[in-house]
Parts: sequence; structure tokens; C-alpha cells
Amino acid sequence: MKQMPYLIHDEADYLAMQWEVRVALGELETSQLLISVFGTERDEESTEAIMRRLQRDFPKAEVLGCMAAEAVVDGAISCDGILISFTAYESTKVEVLGFSSEEMTPKEMGKRLLERLEAIEHPKAVGVLLSDVTLDLTKFLEEVSNSSPEIKFFGGLSDEGSMGVRGKIFLRDGQLTSGMALTIFSGKDLQVDIFSSFGWRPLGRAMTITKMETPYIIKEIDRRPAIEVYERYLDIHDNANLFWDALTFPICTKRDGELIARHPRSARSDGALVFGADFRLGEKVRLTYGDPEGIIKHAQVLRQGMHAFRPQSIFIISCVARWLLLQHDVAFELEACRGVAPSYGFYAYGEFTRKGREVVISNMTLTAVCMREGKAGRPTKDVTPPAKDRQLTSQTSIMRHLVYFVNAMSYEFEESHRGTETKPRKDWLTDFMNRGELENAIRKRLDYANASKQQMAVLMVDIDDFKSINDKYGHDIGDQTLRQVADILRAQMRKVDSPGRWGQDEFFVILVGMSLEKAYSVAERICKKIRKLEIVPGGECVTASLGVTVSAAGDDEADIFKRADHAVYLAKRKKGKNCVVALDEAGKTWKPPKEKQDNKKA
Repeated sequence: MKQMPYLIHDEADYLAMQWEVRVALGELETSQLLISVFGTERDEESTEAIMRRLQRDFPKAEVLGCMAAEAVVDGAISCDGILISFTAYESTKVEVLGFSSEEMTPKEMGKRLLERLEAIEHPKAVGVLLSDVTLDLTKFLEEVSNSSPEIKFFGGLSDEGSMGVRGKIFLRDGQLTSGMALTIFSGKDLQVDIFSSFGWRPLGRAMTITKMETPYIIKEIDRRPAIEVYERYLDIHDNANLFWDALTFPICTKRDGELIARHPRSARSDGALVFGADFRLGEKVRLTYGDPEGIIKHAQVLRQGMHAFRPQSIFIISCVARWLLLQHDVAFELEACRGVAPSYGFYAYGEFTRKGREVVISNMTLTAVCMREGKAGRPTKDVTPPAKDRQLTSQTSIMRHLVYFVNAMSYEFEESHRGTETKPRKDWLTDFMNRGELENAIRKRLDYANASKQQMAVLMVDIDDFKSINDKYGHDIGDQTLRQVADILRAQMRKVDSPGRWGQDEFFVILVGMSLEKAYSVAERICKKIRKLEIVPGGECVTASLGVTVSAAGDDEADIFKRADHAVYLAKRKKGKNCVVALDEAGKTWKPPKEKQDNKKA
């Protein structure tokens, strides 16, 4: 693999680039050539002309371009010119799919992508480029989250530099102003790793989402209109500047142990806030603020991981908010990618990533997508610039001291209130253990199982198409569904068993001292009882996909969860949902003895 980024200002730059690339390609055994183009609103006409020229000059290449807030090349903001990056692969295959929202729904886009991923050998990663901020991606994300967890997802929302205006994506066969382009990377020798940096910190107390209209619209926080959070604590009001004023003060929640940020795109007259990514009813949220020095330092930590991976290419997607916060000092953050490998990328208004099995939209992150073909080469000496050489601007320096003050005050506040509140251990909706307590319980039960040389069974329950229940019938019906499924689990458990709510529509049950065969029978009973629930209007059935496995000697909580999660994945993707899949301690599919299956049929 060879990465060749160029910044083009005029005809001479283009001709020099063309000559260098043709010489380089003549020296390589190339299986695929991908050309990526990023222009800004300053160069829209020139970007369109360059796209046409590239298609003519390199007819066998995959060509993909977009309008972006700003481009990044070799660890620096481009400031002017058009970024053109050539990636020559030796064995990797690259396929670009363009989907228009005028021709298909986001759900159909997701299904089409899944079909292609199933048909391709060794799919490793998918790049997502979105051109329309108004497009509701809930169904798309739900569909593509059913892909193999091993497939990496990355990408961002392009824009012309003015939020609320549709961006533009350039494809070989046309343009998209409302839709998305998906780039599929596949190959046995292709290695992909993704490194992300956040750097925003919680501010003030935790609050609860108490009323929602959709996953993207929060109506009330702590039973007050959502906009009041910004009005009361930051003096940010519902006006034309709301988007920009609130951009560096997103609302955060914690999922899978990680903070994820969402910034409000607009407010409604009823006080509701409209976001570009999802929340969940009952989630704890906090305002956050950017720590400039922390952002820059964390980027240097990423550099260590990238250098150890030894990539041949780095693709960068960074949030516009980071640029607005750091301004000229953004150069210190981007230098983390400098010198590791040739790099290119753009600033986005939302970043795609994968957290566990779920594909999501994040905000405020810097993502470095590292690729190489084959095994890593010999390590080289890292040349990270020493921190003492960095001189932050006066604005960032002042912000750094304010951040330190806020941190100190927050610490004193939390210390003074420590012990006055009991950390919640129960899920507020089902009264089951919450995620944190369940993880502790898994560790303790595994320790006991390993010490006593007993097996421990677990089962994972994932309600099928739960988002569509919320969307179609409202969150009240969704909450009732969760409670009734919890009641079914509670009725099937022994006193020694430990049920908990793992995620929004996922439950996890620890079955102490139970064999895989007995656990499978329990899971089948649960699956049948869920099918009989009469809760959704119109008689539509509620179903669930269940995964069952047992512990092996030396397992930790991550091992047994990974097998249970993979069993659920097989139940959904391979078996068509509404069923039970069991994996033994080695991760192989397990089926009940044939005579028991025959008895059930009889």
C-alpha cells in the first residue's frame, strides 16, 4: 500500500501531481487505486472540475470526493487549495456505493450494504460519507449494526461549511446532495485499526432525560424543558446562534464505560432540543466542556498506538468543534499524526464509529483510521515533538487556567457531597441490576466458578426491532415491553440467578452452576413466553433473539460476554431473529441432543 496526498492550487500543481503518481504506480503491483478529493465552499467549482479531470486521467480508479468544512493533509489544516489523495493497494479491493435519499430510505441503504458485505470475501472496514444533516439515520444505523462486529466503521458528515445547508458528494457517475457514499475495504492481508481522541470533560451535576419524542429529540431533562439546561448554566438561548454557541458545550452520556457527546442542532418553541445523534430515555447526561491542554495531550497518547501499529496510510476525521475550540493551536493536536505515515482527511459535523456491536454517530472526536497491508514492518524511532516546545496562544492558555479552576471546583464539590448520595445500583425501569453492578456480579460469579471448578451459564436477551416499537408506538409502549420482558425473566429465574439490564433493549442473566443444556432450555422457554406477549397495538408480536453460553476455565467477564454477544449476533443475522443460539465454552455452535429435539417435535 502506498499513500500519496497532494494539495492542489493551480494547473502546475495538478500536472506535477499527475506525473509523480504515474511514476509511483509504474513501480507498484497495484490491485486497486482509490482517489479521495476534499474541497471547501471556496473551491466548489474547481473541485467539480478536478473530479471530472481525475475520472478522465485515471479511468480505472475509484474516485470519491466531497465538500468539507476544511481538509487536513500530512498533519496540518490545508487552509487553501484542494486535497487530492491517492491510495494504491497491492491486494486490497475497494468498492464505492452511492445511495440517494430520493431513491431509497436509510433502512434500505443499510440492507443494501449488509447484502454487499455478505457477498464480499474478507470485508474489513466501511467508510461512511453523509451529505445531508437532516437525514434521519436511525434505521440505517440499526441495520448496519447487524454486520459482523469485526468490521470497522468510520466516516463523517460533510458540509459546505455552513451548517444546515446540504453538503455535496462527488461520485464517478454523478453527485449527491442528499444521501451517502459507502466505501467498502476488503482483503485477506488488509489490517485496519482505529484510534480516537475525545478530551471533553463533564461539567456540573448529572441530570436525567425524562421525556423524549424520538431518539434525536429530547423534550425534558429532569422534567423541565431541555433548553433550560443551556439557558440556566451557560446563558445560551434559543436563537439563530444556538448551534454555534453550544457547539463546544455538548451534552454527554456514558455508554459501555465511555463518554459520548451530542451537540444540539436546534431548539423548538416548546423547549425541546434537536440533536444529530441518539439519546435514550432515562439516560444520565451532563454538560461538558473542552479542555484544550487535555485534548492536545491525549492526541499524543494516540500517537503511541498509531506508531506501534505502523500504518502505511492514515485517514483523519475530526469534529469542527475541536477546530473552533483550539483555533490556531489545532496544529499541536494534528501533529500527533505527523511523521507516522502519510495522512489526509477532513473536518466533519458528526463522526461515525463503532462501539462494540453498535454503529453510532459521535461528536467532538478526532479519529485516525490506520491501514496497512500484511504484517507490520520493522519499528522505527518515534519523533514526537517534545511538549516543552509547544507555546499555546494566549487564548488557549487562558482557557487552560479556567479549565483547571473548573476541575478543582468540581472536585471539591464532589468530595463535599461524597457519601450523601448512594450510587444507583438498580436499573430505574426494571429494578434489575444496572450495567455496572452486573459487570461486578459477572466477575464475582466467574471467580467462584473458576475456584470451585464449576461451570457458569449466561444468557443474553436482545429484543428484536425494539427501535421500531419505540418509533411506531411511542416510548410508553417501549417501556412497557421492557418491563414485561423483565417480568418473564424474573419468573424463570432461581433465587441464586442474577438478571440485569445490559443496554437499552438487552438483558443479561447469570445462571450459577447450570449446564449449557439446562440453560438452553431456560432460554427457549423465555423466547416462547416473549412471543406470547400481548402489548403492541394491532396484535403485532414482540420477539427476542437469545444467546447462551457457559464459562471455560480461566474466562474473564470479557470472554464470556463476547461469546454470548456473538451467539445473539448469530441468532439475529444467521437464524433470522426470534430464536436461541448456544455456543459452548470453545465458541462452537451447540445444539441439544437429537432425541430431545425429536421429543419437542412430537
